[in-house]
Amino acid sequence: MAVKPNMKMLDVGAISGEVYIKYQFLKVTSIDLNSQSPLVIKQDFFLRPIPATQAEKFDIVCLSLVINFVPEAEDRGRMLQIVSKHLAGDGLFYLVLPLPCVTNSRYCTNDHLKHIVFSLGYSLIAEHHSKKLAYYLFKFNGEYQQQEFKKVEIAPGPARNNFCITMK
Repeated sequence: MAVKPNMKMLDVGAISGEVYIKYQFLKVTSIDLNSQSPLVIKQDFFLRPIPATQAEKFDIVCLSLVINFVPEAEDRGRMLQIVSKHLAGDGLFYLVLPLPCVTNSRYCTNDHLKHIVFSLGYSLIAEHHSKKLAYYLFKFNGEYQQQEFKKVEIAPGPARNNFCITMK
């Protein structure tokens, strides 16, 4: 998907709603559970209505530092499953997680996370790891391969965290 004027983006967990203002080609809808800004709609992503038409869908859905705050592993998986329902055609999914979620978890590695997202019909466009964050840009290809992901210890160790994503 090439950059085009007025690309519609859903920014989930937006807090201020100002992060993407500098990108004039984006028309951003920002939501957050606890909106602190007039630029952000107070809304739960899980309760947001699924777009009824293609015109209501988004070119990009952004979950930046959101999934890691969802308390239950099963709800994290459900959140990932819902993203594609908000995307138009071959839309983009931008995901950002704290790096330890994929480098220091007993239940989730970088490869495991990508495997989960691939199973939902996405291909990886770009990936970057900074000192503290893991960034992913996926493109929806519609090749959904329903899989169950259970809580399974992948990387044992006493100093590891318990970040996990499960899906039925």
